[in-house]
Amino acid sequence: MRPATVEELAAAERSEQPSLSASIRDRAKKPLVIGAATASLLVAGAGAVALAHVDSPPTMVQPQGEAAPFGVGYVDGFGEHSPKPTEKTSPKQSTKPKSAAAAPQMTPPGQPTIVVASSEATPSIDGGVVVEEGELAAVYWVAAWRNSYDVYVWVHNSGSAPASWNLRIQLPANTTISATWAAHREGHANNAWVFTPAQGGMLAPGRTYLFAFEGKRPSGAFALKSCTVNGIACTKFGGAA
Repeated sequence: MRPATVEELAAAERSEQPSLSASIRDRAKKPLVIGAATASLLVAGAGAVALAHVDSPPTMVQPQGEAAPFGVGYVDGFGEHSPKPTEKTSPKQSTKPKSAAAAPQMTPPGQPTIVVASSEATPSIDGGVVVEEGELAAVYWVAAWRNSYDVYVWVHNSGSAPASWNLRIQLPANTTISATWAAHREGHANNAWVFTPAQGGMLAPGRTYLFAFEGKRPSGAFALKSCTVNGIACTKFGGAA
């Protein structure tokens, strides 16, 4: 077998160049494919973060601390409370002299506007029972989730004499009450309920009575149809009744 000539070697080298160029092109395409895949992952990740922010539930304002009705937080326990049990007195006493003019009191954020009954105590008949109407006001808070709900109610006596009270609420259709704390309840037509205090019948001046009840509800938005204390409209915590 004779050795190849120079011309034959050159022809063989030229025939191998296209496959080499194709290999180089293939290697050049790989970074482009990887870059496109990385960009797709980044876009998908950004979309997931955006969806997470959109679906985040709003923060619920709870009736406690400075925003609590009459200074009684919903975690302070049921029953009758002295004024503002959530405020703790500091053991240190200030040595600064008191100013002549007291600073105006500001309503804390989230504090509802309280509707107070007549300051003159007048007896009325409710179901054959004489009820003493003093300066009474009531605030309620609703916490609803899935097919359940909780309602907390504050009844406050801002008058100078003890007062009897009863609170009447009307629930939406197909709503039930399964438990009550610190109050007696009595059912009436059209899903109306009357609550009276479980601890004593008279609310002392300056005191607040806190009770609660819970139950099941239909799906969708939930709100009390009505709420009154001795015939005076209640105030919804965080908004109008």
